[in-house]
Amino acid sequence: MGKQRKLASARPESVFNKLKGKLKRSFNSFHKNKKTPGSDTGHAAGKTKYIYNPSIIIAEGMVERLRSAGLEAFLLKDYWSVGSLSRRDMLDSQRLFEKLNVLMRSILAYLDLPDVISLKLEETNEKDEKGRFVSGSYHSSQYRKEIVINRRYSDDPDTLMATLCHECTHFFMEYHHLKTSDEDINEKRTDIMAMLIGFHEQIIKGYQVKAFTTRMQNLEYTKTIQYGYISAKDCEYVERFLLAVRANIAHETVEKDRLKAEKKMALEHLQGVKALYEQLMYLDFRRINASADSLEQIQIALLEYESRNIGAEIATIEKDVNNVMRVAEITSVKNRIQALGEDLLRWSSVFQGTPG
Repeated sequence: MGKQRKLASARPESVFNKLKGKLKRSFNSFHKNKKTPGSDTGHAAGKTKYIYNPSIIIAEGMVERLRSAGLEAFLLKDYWSVGSLSRRDMLDSQRLFEKLNVLMRSILAYLDLPDVISLKLEETNEKDEKGRFVSGSYHSSQYRKEIVINRRYSDDPDTLMATLCHECTHFFMEYHHLKTSDEDINEKRTDIMAMLIGFHEQIIKGYQVKAFTTRMQNLEYTKTIQYGYISAKDCEYVERFLLAVRANIAHETVEKDRLKAEKKMALEHLQGVKALYEQLMYLDFRRINASADSLEQIQIALLEYESRNIGAEIATIEKDVNNVMRVAEITSVKNRIQALGEDLLRWSSVFQGTPG
């Protein structure tokens, strides 16, 4: 009760600022140090601005779940654009059904999903858990999987395409175990997931606010309808977020390839250093021919060489190379390899055992 009284007595703007700050910190933690793929080639990094809202936080979570499930490739695929619906398709139910069926098969193939769903196009009064009429639904059981498109509330081709993409995304999330138990949250996540995995254009077009005007007794009545579980504005935010995610992943891919190449070069250099050390190990220092003038120099070098555990140093450097996670960290390790190689060459020269 104490917490409730405190919340009730707080000024509305202070509560809003706390929420805004929390969302901003969460969003910044994901977008810290983001760059565009062109930043390494001298191009300016992107300056896209973002608005922090719950849809972005959901999108952030869905991206993390995709990446942790090994489904990152879906964030980078070319957007699905195989086909669309036209006004002409809407005039004939059989033509519309056949077109939707072809498009659904194309979507399933695009998502690498098994073609096991049947499609129905019908007028229905089906409602969701909150009593809202639905433009489509996905039904799944042990024996069948079915998508129902409700033409009664979806007579606009863009809305119908968005509905089909949304319902196919339900199957995608079920197939990859990405669904949640909360149905309302799951619907929002499905809309956002559909945008993330290639259907952002269809969702944005289908979820725009549409106005319908009717005339009765010399009076015009205009009704506005918006389908979907996220607003058109949220769709815009998620689209901009997706562009940043794609740019970031592309940048990470470039960095990973560069780091892999740098590691390979460092290990090859280290192998050369190791070979030089092995030659010095088999050098018989007692048989080194030296003049009286160089004898002191040889003794100093020998003491320096024997005081170092070169084998352990090489093993440590090799381990450090393999553990490096960023390109910036590899430079210091390469410098250590270079310094060790120079020491070995100097000793080899002093001992007159430099390999030919």
